[in-house]
Amino acid sequence: MDAVLNNHRHKLNPQSDTSNEKQLVNIINHYRSLISKPGLSRSEEKSFREISGFFHELWITPFEKYMKGINSLLIVPDGILGTIFFETLTNSKKQYLIEKYNITYAQSLMIAERTYERKYPADRKPLLALGGAEYAMNKTSEKSAELSENIEGIRNQADQILKREDNTRALYSRMGYTKWKNLPGTLKEVETLSNIIPESDIKTGKNL
Repeated sequence: MDAVLNNHRHKLNPQSDTSNEKQLVNIINHYRSLISKPGLSRSEEKSFREISGFFHELWITPFEKYMKGINSLLIVPDGILGTIFFETLTNSKKQYLIEKYNITYAQSLMIAERTYERKYPADRKPLLALGGAEYAMNKTSEKSAELSENIEGIRNQADQILKREDNTRALYSRMGYTKWKNLPGTLKEVETLSNIIPESDIKTGKNL
């Protein structure tokens, strides 16, 4: 893949080598930044269309001949591909992928298979919605503040904290997440969902 990064514009050639991981990461990161912006300039819109179409041609188009009669896709992304919204990819007709397929994601095929095999009780609520969490500053125990520097140590420490049902704030702090902001917009979202689906199980505020 030939990618030239110049003032956030890309020249893409789908026929060239796609092995340059660094270039691919740069393009994916720029694509994500475009998606997150509320309004795009004309040049940014063009860049979005070029990258979106390129990704579709790279990852979707080669398999479309096997997808006739299919209306749902299960995507199992790896690495940085897990940060891409595949719904936004567009074909040559500028049609979004989500317009053709129902799209779901899974961490692995094994997890997806186990999810499909789950047996749910008859009285299961149609929706569990969480929102309006209150991230109050809590004191952490001395043990939970003594975290290992390496990833494996952090993972083991997390397991111990969860088993003790202790506060996890120190764990997140060690990973660089020192400040948590309340998200009032999520409260409005779950309240709206509860009006649309009255029998939903809604958990908000300190109940989370």
